[in-house]
Amino acid sequence: MGWAVEREILLVDESFNEGVSENYTSPILVDLIRETIRPLSDVFGESGLFFDPAFSERAGLFIANYDRQRFIYNMNGDLVSKKSWNGQFQQNLTISEDGELIAYTSGTFSEGRIFIGDAHGNDLRMITVDSMPVGNLSLSPSGKRVLVNIPYNILGVIDVKN
Repeated sequence: MGWAVEREILLVDESFNEGVSENYTSPILVDLIRETIRPLSDVFGESGLFFDPAFSERAGLFIANYDRQRFIYNMNGDLVSKKSWNGQFQQNLTISEDGELIAYTSGTFSEGRIFIGDAHGNDLRMITVDSMPVGNLSLSPSGKRVLVNIPYNILGVIDVKN
């Protein structure tokens, strides 16, 4: 996924998808200097399977969903935030470059509404009224726009109102 520490530590994502629509993932920190591998999931005793990971290299944060909770880790493998969420299935996580904002969809496996809020899951607001199919999301560097990939190679841009 990217450099946790430039030229020293990589955050690598092992993905598993056994014919289902979910993207299961197991994040691993690879220390190129010490030649060690450390799964983030082992640090916290979780099963190691997450949904829709997102990484902010500049902020040094990794975010993912697992078992109805959102986890944020720093690149030392320390848990920064763990927040439960209620409601429909959440997916398509993205985190801004500065690590301050997240965006995601909430709905079913095939479609949802888009939400945005601070990285810890507070001050969430819906930015699309209608549910739609979403392949993935990407926040602009400023956090003022969300790039939406809709299946069949359609791209859209949503301006985020502050």
